[in-house]
Amino acid sequence: MSVFALRCRQCGELVDIPGRFGFKLKNAGVDSTICQGCRQKKFLTDRDRAKADTNQQETVRRRWIPVMAGTIAAIAIATGLIIQRQSMPQPPPQDTSSEADFSR
Repeated sequence: MSVFALRCRQCGELVDIPGRFGFKLKNAGVDSTICQGCRQKKFLTDRDRAKADTNQQETVRRRWIPVMAGTIAAIAIATGLIIQRQSMPQPPPQDTSSEADFSR
């Protein structure tokens, strides 16, 4: 089996590409590729960057959880008080005009 050697685009190290794939790349005019070490470095930096972005979004989201829980609790308490007040029997209105008629 034949092995073709191409240069890494980033560090210049030789990269061995076996068989038909190497032959097709060589014939297509591709003269450089990326070695395993550079590919791993790029993966790790991309992963770390994605983790940092995700952590920022999670902390913002976590800050809203207690605020929303407090808001929902306040709305539930207020609704319960309103319903309780409406269900209580109302005392009959006092008629003060009749007392004024008796005193004359």
